[in-house]
Amino acid sequence: MMNKKGFLLGEFTLKIIIAVLSISLLVYLLFGLYGIYAGNKEVQEAKDTLKKVVELLRDSEKERTYILLEPKKSIFGFSEAPFGSCLNNCLCISWDKWFKEDSTICESVGKKIVMDKIDIKGPSSPVEIGIKDLGDKYEIVEK
Repeated sequence: MMNKKGFLLGEFTLKIIIAVLSISLLVYLLFGLYGIYAGNKEVQEAKDTLKKVVELLRDSEKERTYILLEPKKSIFGFSEAPFGSCLNNCLCISWDKWFKEDSTICESVGKKIVMDKIDIKGPSSPVEIGIKDLGDKYEIVEK
C-alpha cells in the first residue's frame, strides 16, 4: 500500500520545482529585454554625439569646444579610409579599442581630421574637446 504523505510530498516538490524554473525563465527574459534596450540606447547616444560634433565641424566659426559625455566607456576617433557605410574621412565612436566594424558607428565629415583617439568615460568624467577648422582639415584636441 502506498503512503499518502509520501505521494503528496512528491507532488508538492514537483510544483515547487516548476515554479522556480518558471520564475528563472521570466528573470532571464527580463534581463534579455533590458540588454536589448540598453544596447539601443548606447547606439542612439553615439549617433547623437556624432551628429552634434559634425554640426560643430561644419559651423562657420573657426574654433569651438564641446563636452563629450555619452556614450560611456567608448572611444572617439577618426579614419580616412572607408569604414562601414561611411565612404571617407569618417569620425567614429567605438566600444572596441581596435574600432571593429560591428562595434563602431561613423559619420563622414568631408575633410581630414587631425586627432588622437579620445576615451569617453561617461557623465561622471566629462571630456572637453577643442575643434579648429584649419581650412583644408579639422583639428580635434582633448583639453
